Amino acid sequence: MNNKKIIGLLLLAIVAVSALAQDSYIKGRWNAKLGYSNSFFTEIENQARLDSYTSSKPMALFDVGYGISKHFEVGGTLGFSPYIRSESNGRTMKQDNYLYLFGAQANYHILPHWVESDDFRFDLYLSVKAGGYIDQNLVFNITDFNGYYGIYAGSAFYFKRHLGLFAEVGYGNFTNLRYGLTWKW
Repeated sequence: MNNKKIIGLLLLAIVAVSALAQDSYIKGRWNAKLGYSNSFFTEIENQARLDSYTSSKPMALFDVGYGISKHFEVGGTLGFSPYIRSESNGRTMKQDNYLYLFGAQANYHILPHWVESDDFRFDLYLSVKAGGYIDQNLVFNITDFNGYYGIYAGSAFYFKRHLGLFAEVGYGNFTNLRYGLTWKW
């Protein structure tokens, strides 16, 4: 069987399961996440001398989302990060530099295609995030605006009816892993 037929059959199966779905536990639900991420990357500061440095951005994140349909949730993201920079010669210094992150997010919840329980304790979703951040360096008194983006696959397990843990892994220009507490109501 060729790839087009397999993809067609998978899409047909998803549509058929979706048609059987009744009310979802996502629609009308609020969800908040308090999370943590850390990103490391190397940048070249001076192209002529090839000076490079490694940056670490541990970030506290707060996401809020609202279920607008059986599978979709939209919301916003806020974050705060101190900025730690390690120079190319290996010495580490902490600068008075902070990142303030803000943006929008959309989550597509996969499990409502198969599970209809309001008290289901596990969640699988795909997430897209985009926004900006303000990099305010208090030492040099410079403020820059930069964009951020990310696409993630996430899961959550609710050990209490409304409280649980989440983790998201994927690709973004800030982090490839986010995790923390989630609360739904």
